[in-house]
Amino acid sequence: LECAARLLSTLAAHQDAQMAVAWAGAIPLLVELLKHDAGKVRVEAAKALWILASGNHDNQTTIAQLGAAKHLVPLLSGGARDGKEPTLCLLTALAGSDKLNQDNITRAGAIQPLVDLLEDVELRQLAANALRSLSEEHADNQSAIGTAQGAVPQFVKFLLDSNPGTREAAASNLLGLVSLGNAKNMAAIAR
Repeated sequence: LECAARLLSTLAAHQDAQMAVAWAGAIPLLVELLKHDAGKVRVEAAKALWILASGNHDNQTTIAQLGAAKHLVPLLSGGARDGKEPTLCLLTALAGSDKLNQDNITRAGAIQPLVDLLEDVELRQLAANALRSLSEEHADNQSAIGTAQGAVPQFVKFLLDSNPGTREAAASNLLGLVSLGNAKNMAAIAR
């Protein structure tokens, strides 16, 4: 199954084949593979879904409607390190597409594991991107992220990071947490 998932991600990486892979029914199969016992199968399924979701709203909607979020969140806190990057990218793509997807990802319990990944130097920017996508134009998620343990202090600390990408991700997230006038987030940032 790992090879099958890898084949689907390889095929989906080619623009011409991407729609054919989706139309052939690969998305439900890949979402189902996110539940597989073998970590490598889950990682390859996440990679393939990320590729299929990238820039394709129809595929994002299908992936979200099939309940992928609840199977992706465990890959953030457990599982292989190589599975976290495609999982973060897929969650970012799904969250950026619409409010319903943002709600599903939040209900699946993604916020605290995403905040926890801010501590990982290699995954920090990807986790920040996912959090930013979840908070975009979503007052409830802005509140949830603002009150998540460690989120605001981490972002404030990252404003002084030597990496310009990390500083930009932090500023973008802090702006996102207050963009709809969230007074509690504003007060937490000001502390």
